[in-house]
Amino acid sequence: MPIDNWGTPLRDVLVDADIVFAPAEINEKFQAFFRADGHRYSAPYDEINAHLPDTLSPNRVETWKKLFDTVGLLYVDEGRVRISRFGRLFGGEWERLAREAAGARRVVAESAVGVLGRYQLLNPTTLNRGYPPDCDVLPYRVIWAAMLRLGDLHWEELHRVLLKVMKQADLESALIKIEQARASSGYNPNDRASASAHLGPAIYSDGSQATRRMTPWFSVAGFGGMLIDREATHGRRRLNPEFVDLIASEVATPRPWIDFGTDQEGWFSYLDEGVKTLAKTSVPELPVIADDDPIYQAVVDLVIKDNMGGALLLGAPGTGKSWYARQIALKLTSGKKERVREVQFHPSYQYEDFVEGYVPDAKEGFRLADKHLLEMAEVARQSDGPVVLIIDEFSRTDPARVLGETMTYMEGSLRDAPFFLPSGRQATIPKNLIFLATMNPDDRSVDEIDAAMDRRWAKIMLQPSSTKVNDFLVANATPDKVRAPAMELFARLQDHLDVGHAFFRNVRDADSLERLWTTQLKFLVKKRFRFDPGALQEIEALWATCAEAIATPAAGPLERNGSGTQDEAPEGAPEQPEAAAGA
Repeated sequence: MPIDNWGTPLRDVLVDADIVFAPAEINEKFQAFFRADGHRYSAPYDEINAHLPDTLSPNRVETWKKLFDTVGLLYVDEGRVRISRFGRLFGGEWERLAREAAGARRVVAESAVGVLGRYQLLNPTTLNRGYPPDCDVLPYRVIWAAMLRLGDLHWEELHRVLLKVMKQADLESALIKIEQARASSGYNPNDRASASAHLGPAIYSDGSQATRRMTPWFSVAGFGGMLIDREATHGRRRLNPEFVDLIASEVATPRPWIDFGTDQEGWFSYLDEGVKTLAKTSVPELPVIADDDPIYQAVVDLVIKDNMGGALLLGAPGTGKSWYARQIALKLTSGKKERVREVQFHPSYQYEDFVEGYVPDAKEGFRLADKHLLEMAEVARQSDGPVVLIIDEFSRTDPARVLGETMTYMEGSLRDAPFFLPSGRQATIPKNLIFLATMNPDDRSVDEIDAAMDRRWAKIMLQPSSTKVNDFLVANATPDKVRAPAMELFARLQDHLDVGHAFFRNVRDADSLERLWTTQLKFLVKKRFRFDPGALQEIEALWATCAEAIATPAAGPLERNGSGTQDEAPEGAPEQPEAAAGA
């Protein structure tokens, strides 16, 4: 006679299947200094404590600094933290291992969800357990669906209600039964009489035995504590917030029951599709910008707090617009790169490339397909955190033409409001879909941006930074003979045109500085001043003086206005961004 519940085929549990990278105390403390590289070293050492879970007293910070100084990991120069070459190796390798461990953990979680989400109660390995032939339930999806909807799940709710769901069509009524029980004032699942009255009869009459028999179901559904709490709290367990997005996406994906009969090879090949489909996400990447980074804070304030449609990072070439957009996206998504997508606009870019368009189909000729915006909107709907769409080179096409009607509904006040696409399909833009774009304000096409489009973007200006140039040169161990003239060249160039600090990222010696001039800066200057020979001649003279300085044994700062002195960039916090909502 067929049984009417899942039973308990397993007696053992997955004790611990998680992947954890646990740093020693020295790693944790040094990482705080490592991430504060270039920042001021002065009490109360907020720049260092910002990267620690618990605040250290000034005395403890100084003790750790002495230790790291003694072993050659760092030093303090002109009141700022400087990481040595050995320190960069030590800190960089630790961060690489941490990223790899986090990536491995994410991949295992994705695969576990992909495989367990396909698992059918009735399959070629369970034919002898007496399940009815029309049983089409996927048990782990049932448990996940209940936890997503209810917030948590008590073992009695699993025992008395969900274990009796033998067909997918019965899941909704089972969830409603639990919701109704929870709405009752006298409901207490830890009391057997109350559980029986509200949830129905027990499958296992012995209470202690029932508890033990539910544990394997939670253990496998949680893959040994990775996806679900390993231990219950007052009989209840919750999903791990870190992987809720994976589980929600799986539960939302239709999985029809397949009759494999006795074909075990076909059954396990089907389960393996979960690995091939879901474990292809790249390794999460930890952002390097701090929580108090002014550009990051400006994006958070304008887009998340002030509800602007998107943030537009403006700046000359080399000011780090694209780098910042990627770093901010990683920080907003906790390094989950599957929640980030980057596209680049160009003159031939169209609505059909960005929103929706027809693509070839082998069976039907052509079919209507979602493109980048609608695809990321769907990712956002399935995620419990921010999802970021980066648009690089925003002004290289007509943004109003590319976005079409979605331009209106990217506005903060119209998020989640339904609207119709030209195809007749209905769409929405979720509130957690963040738009970041980059643009050079000096591009000729900027003046042609539609005013309505312009109004929906908050503007954040990125300026060339002498501090960042100095950081690059220090990190590259650039000798002082080259470092001072390079800094002066950068500063003097700003008198004529904006030159981004990123141009100087790879300057290590006199040869690399000369290559920077001859292969990049010279052409940038000639293009900008092709109709101003006087300015061009002045800048070429600057380079000639710089080239002479780096070629001589004792190089001093370049003379400005014949004074023999150098205008130095003031020390202090990074430049605050100019942020303004569009008019």
